Amino acid sequence: SGEVIVEIASHNDLVRSLICNNSSLGGKTINVDQVEECEILEMLKKTKLTGDVSISAEQEMEVDEDEMVTNYFIKLSGLPWKASEEEIAEFLVDCEIVGNVVIINNEEGRPTGDAVVKLLNKVDLERALKCNRKNLHNRFVVVVETDSETYNRNGRKIDNQGREIRCEKTGTEENTFIRLKGLVWDATEEDIKTFLHDCKVKKVVLITNEMGKPTGDAVIDLDTAADLEKARALDGEYLGNRFVKVQKISRQEYEAEMYVD
Repeated sequence: SGEVIVEIASHNDLVRSLICNNSSLGGKTINVDQVEECEILEMLKKTKLTGDVSISAEQEMEVDEDEMVTNYFIKLSGLPWKASEEEIAEFLVDCEIVGNVVIINNEEGRPTGDAVVKLLNKVDLERALKCNRKNLHNRFVVVVETDSETYNRNGRKIDNQGREIRCEKTGTEENTFIRLKGLVWDATEEDIKTFLHDCKVKKVVLITNEMGKPTGDAVIDLDTAADLEKARALDGEYLGNRFVKVQKISRQEYEAEMYVD
């Protein structure tokens, strides 16, 4: 087929090999791309079925094991831009999700209204497909089956040469973002800080609709992961005459609210 898979010994060797992308070999331009283990196993399954290449006994065992734990993938379209990973997971009733819900953002970091999800087995896939055209908030959502390639592509940041952009995380990086739902309409920033007692609050963003009126939601940036856990313990507590739902959200979901006019 003109393609070959090579296992590299170290990360430094990987970087050196990627530098060879678009180099020439025998008068032909060679593309060098990084691939994930799951993609390799998928290739091995295909070559095992077609007989295109020989597979070692060790590789064949890996393929057989992978076939026993095959996952299924779905794509959701038409999601509300403010939908969180937790809300999408709740929307997929009784479905066992593998890893995280992947919300797809555009180049500016804004949600596109699409997401991809890995499911544990075929039963979960069938349950998820039954959610097709059901409503999340005030919008109906389209749910279709997709493939691992689509999931992996959207689950990673890719540069213009098709290579994965790996973000180095510092040891001190923490997820410290929450969403409050069900707030009284006249709730103020000070009311929310009072509700989140014992939590150090860095910033409160009260969410409004297209008419500029409060939606009853707010997103908050807390100081530490310990503050996050204290806030989550307040889930279901009352602010005024309404109980408030506290949800952990990602930095991307928090920052998405910054783009809302």
